[in-house]
Amino acid sequence: MPAARLLVAPALIAASLLVVAPPAASADGVDPSTVRATQLDEPFHYATGDHLTGAREVPTTRRYGYGRPVFLVGDSMAGQLADGLRRSTAGQHRALLPRTKSGGIFRLPAGDSPSGRWSARVRSQIRAEARDGRRPIVVLAGRGLGTSTQIRSTVWRLRADGATVHLVTASPLPADVATLPSCVVASSSPTTRCRFRLTDADAGRSATLTAARQASPRISVLDLTPIAARGSGPTYSPVHTGTDGPVQVYRGVSNHLTATWSREVLAGRLATLTR
Repeated sequence: MPAARLLVAPALIAASLLVVAPPAASADGVDPSTVRATQLDEPFHYATGDHLTGAREVPTTRRYGYGRPVFLVGDSMAGQLADGLRRSTAGQHRALLPRTKSGGIFRLPAGDSPSGRWSARVRSQIRAEARDGRRPIVVLAGRGLGTSTQIRSTVWRLRADGATVHLVTASPLPADVATLPSCVVASSSPTTRCRFRLTDADAGRSATLTAARQASPRISVLDLTPIAARGSGPTYSPVHTGTDGPVQVYRGVSNHLTATWSREVLAGRLATLTR
């Protein structure tokens, strides 16, 4: 039996933050003590300051890795992909440049607003990489991308700047997500007892899929809904099997994905966008 590994354990939320190395578990009944990912399981670039919050609108210039640049661009729904992209690009001779902002609306042409000025600065970085012959890849994701027409306009401009662009839909929105962490901890079998339904809101998914289909040439798109909400529904399990065992899909009391799930479950899918 592997030894327990406590990764994050603030006293006030210790019950939902216990993280241990999992023993073998059946697909139908997972011991909640083996489920990893926590309330504070945030993307790595939150701690480094590369993810902007509040009134900040000047992106950092940091990159992770070496080789062809891969820009991750969008709001916090884009930011949740950072750990998966960092893992997937590590073996591809790629450098990850996370350029995300909470509530940020990345839209081109950029307007005169905090989001607009941030968008323009990120675009300048992408253009600079293109001018230097590094053929940037842009992974564009989030809720604030706009209508399908606005998304196509943004992609058209990025392509004109010399970038290859891929879209990722925002993660599906579970109803009553606040109950999931405590349910997983308390349940004797999280995969069968802790189930969630999706809300009617699609967080811009329809516009993203439509833009990808209607653009010429078409834009490659990764749809997170069938990955995060596996099966035919109407309810889904918040626990999936990652590369190191059971892992919680959603983070804390938000509708954002855990960094562990992004790294262990999503990385392989993201790798197809950055080859």
